[in-house]
Amino acid sequence: MIYAAWLCIASVVLAQPAIVSTNVYPIDLPTVLRLANAQNLDVKIARERLTEAKANHDSAVEQFFPWISPGAAYRRHDGEIQAVDGSMFGASKQSYTAGGTLTAQMDLGDAIYKSLAAKQLVKAADHPLESQRQDSTFAATQGYYDLAKAKAIVGVFVEAVSISSNYQAQLHEAVSELAPDFIFSFYYRHMLPVGLLALAARGAYNMHGSLLPKYRGRVPTNWAVLNGETETGATLHEMAAKPDAGAILAQTPVPILPDDTAAQVFDKTTVAAEQTLWRVLPALIAGEAPHLPNDLTKGSYFGGRKPEDGRIDWSQPAQQVYNLIRAVAPPYPGAFTVVQGKTLRVLRSRVPKGLHARHPTSETGPCLYWDNHCLRADLLDGSTLEILEVEHDGVRLDELSWIKQFGKSPCGLNHSQ
Repeated sequence: MIYAAWLCIASVVLAQPAIVSTNVYPIDLPTVLRLANAQNLDVKIARERLTEAKANHDSAVEQFFPWISPGAAYRRHDGEIQAVDGSMFGASKQSYTAGGTLTAQMDLGDAIYKSLAAKQLVKAADHPLESQRQDSTFAATQGYYDLAKAKAIVGVFVEAVSISSNYQAQLHEAVSELAPDFIFSFYYRHMLPVGLLALAARGAYNMHGSLLPKYRGRVPTNWAVLNGETETGATLHEMAAKPDAGAILAQTPVPILPDDTAAQVFDKTTVAAEQTLWRVLPALIAGEAPHLPNDLTKGSYFGGRKPEDGRIDWSQPAQQVYNLIRAVAPPYPGAFTVVQGKTLRVLRSRVPKGLHARHPTSETGPCLYWDNHCLRADLLDGSTLEILEVEHDGVRLDELSWIKQFGKSPCGLNHSQ
């Protein structure tokens, strides 16, 4: 009896949510706030300025109000005094006086001005201090939540590694108990351990969306369209330690037409995959399926793609820009460019036959403009591209809306806007 372990079941198990413990590093918001307040140099400087301003204010107030200072006076006189009979004799006279001194600011207007000015300086110095306190508190709070978020992510990864390790062991045990004859992988995006593959008594096989050994790796259909290929297909191959490197059992080619998008080619390869499987399955069951060599030296390997990879490089010829637009057209993120600071998605285009750039791109560089109710792009090599569908913020732009936003003159483009 033949058992087939479908990897879609394994993918569901691996995707189960985990209960994550976030008690990895303790975080205390009040402590973070105190530390931020203590270490904030701007707050310290603001406090010093406030203290200086208050001292100036106090000095001005003292100069405005009169004050009395206590004091004591001592006087002494030494000399000779003549008596009635005419004789002279020495005499000494001393006296002590207690009292006080009244001191007042002589320039009343200057005193009032200094007092008011000092008061304003106090207010002015207090405002940045409060502002710095608020900024410090906000920054500390933001840092706290960033730290909490990072801690949670660390917790997720720690938990995920633990769960993944446990699930691998559980998956290995479960598949081992099934004792399958075959394991089939259909567009499964993760590498399977060699030990798991070995559990299939009659082999583990994967369906890949290209004609191996060409376009091994990720998103082969998108890469094939991007590179201007005219053919791709589906390949059933034996799984090995390296991706898409095992022996080839069967292949079914499909054409890539000049106007095909990656999504349209993917639909074709899906049908080709079904045809390939049904054609080779009887031979597999009978033990007669061929295992042809997969010569990696004659092939190619490509990695995954990101939305940023859809940025249009206007220094390329029109055909290459056109291939990019087809390769990432919806349902993929789409090709995009930036015009006058606005990000535009270019969804459809075509390379017109017999038409060339109307503007001297050697002087102005690549540019976008409307001509005969059609948006065109003139490229550096003298070629031109017709933009059939473009949108901004999800809204399609026609000629009137384009002119309203960007004007009638050609819009210059940097090489990789």
